[in-house]
Amino acid sequence: MALKDNYTDSEWAKLENSAFWVFNSVAAADGVIDKREVKAFKRVLQNFSEFGNDLTREVLSSAGLNFQEDSEYDLSKLESALNEVARILEEKAGKENCLIFKKTLIAIGIHVGNSSGAIFSSKFSDEEVDALKEVGTLLRVSEAELAISPSIKDIIKGIKN
Repeated sequence: MALKDNYTDSEWAKLENSAFWVFNSVAAADGVIDKREVKAFKRVLQNFSEFGNDLTREVLSSAGLNFQEDSEYDLSKLESALNEVARILEEKAGKENCLIFKKTLIAIGIHVGNSSGAIFSSKFSDEEVDALKEVGTLLRVSEAELAISPSIKDIIKGIKN
């Protein structure tokens, strides 16, 4: 039985879209989604099988089938979208899957944000840092939870260059 079977079609679509919301939130934070950010996000979707969590692999696999580079998300709806994703995960995913999936979304944002920027300056703009903080807050991930294994760094290692 696929994990998708535990969710309604609407809930599953929201889980799939969560990766797009995070990508758009971070990539568009500085006003421009550049080609390196799109490439980094595509890499995440293409390497879905490298993630160490069944729910993450299944969601990113199906999300990758729906990715369109020119899709834009109305970021004024980010709060309601990610709050709904957090609720779905908390109700249905189980404690471990819930936390790992949320941390993976944050890791995706870090990976995308780290893909662009000037060579001799910070890869992250202040706006991207703020966007990542907002993503973590909306997903209801605490600092203590970020310290629980696997770390964000370990999750990012699953994304091949």
